[in-house]
Amino acid sequence: MARSAVRIFIAIIIVLAIAEVALRALGYERSYVNPLHSFHVGHPLVGYLGKPGFTGRFRTPDFDVMISNGPDGFRLPDPMPAADPDSASRRVFVFGDSFTWGWGVPQGTVYTDVMTRTLGNQNDSYVKNYGLNASGTVQQYTLFEHYVRDQLRAGDVVLVMFYRNDFNDNLSGRQRAVVQPDGAVTRVGPDELLGDGLKDAIKTHSYALNLLLYAADLFKKIRDQAEAESRVVALAQLSEDDPEIIALKHFLTAFKTDCEQRGARFAIIYKPGKNEMHDAVVPNDSLLSNEKAYRAVFMAAAESAGVEVIDLLPIFETLHNQAGAAASPPRFSFEHDGHWNVEGHRVAGEFLTDWLRGNTARPDDQ
Repeated sequence: MARSAVRIFIAIIIVLAIAEVALRALGYERSYVNPLHSFHVGHPLVGYLGKPGFTGRFRTPDFDVMISNGPDGFRLPDPMPAADPDSASRRVFVFGDSFTWGWGVPQGTVYTDVMTRTLGNQNDSYVKNYGLNASGTVQQYTLFEHYVRDQLRAGDVVLVMFYRNDFNDNLSGRQRAVVQPDGAVTRVGPDELLGDGLKDAIKTHSYALNLLLYAADLFKKIRDQAEAESRVVALAQLSEDDPEIIALKHFLTAFKTDCEQRGARFAIIYKPGKNEMHDAVVPNDSLLSNEKAYRAVFMAAAESAGVEVIDLLPIFETLHNQAGAAASPPRFSFEHDGHWNVEGHRVAGEFLTDWLRGNTARPDDQ
């Protein structure tokens, strides 16, 4: 029995070794389904940051792209800004979660890349993407404090993209807000850093095991996604006294105050849901109702905090209406995923560039 086990073990090792050599010779790119662990590493600032200089293949049924981090761990821009941040007269600092990081889209197609490109690569322009996967407004404010706040000057612009899951992320992230009974808000954590366990190390260093683990992760993702879509429930109504709203308003106010004190402009970008955008392959009335409820709550909170909102919903609605009954209307997000595709990033980037230039008229008004 012991000898048989040893023979099986040796056979497995030989097969894996042959597969390792073959995959390397064939040019296999190590692939990842979940970028949080694969493209990021634990960090005491907010629990994790991008791995500096890391490049990997992010592949799901919706997309297959190579993604690269810069030396600071944030998404590597393409094109590179024409001006450095100290000499540029137009500086735009952008914060957000996976949408801003550029989930599922290739290098050079993230909406911040589009902004850099459509600004005309002017020598006085600088756009910096501080997108961090799975982050909420709390973590984004900490990144702003650490990387941007003290260098802000008059004329700078700070943008934060908000998506509906940020309500929950602000209270449950590795760094999060705690709302006291008297309404005071404190920041706690990170009390747990993103782990770099054996599985993640294997996926990074072994081509053969990376392929096997990628297949397992992909199967789990497809299964979990199907289960989530089958149990959509109505959103519980949020009020201004709920911790989600109090925390959001607190950090929006902090962003706004810090920017105003330094003569910079602050605005928060509202990212609409897939059903709101009329972009779902199969429209879901329950999800649409939830998205509308989140939108109403968010808009009320932003108005109460006196924060400028850049609402992206009208531009996507306009493009949807223009497409009308076209046989193949443009899609702005992935089929099985709420994230923008390349076209969605293009629309958002060009709209934000128009906003920076003071021109945000809808296409049908021009």
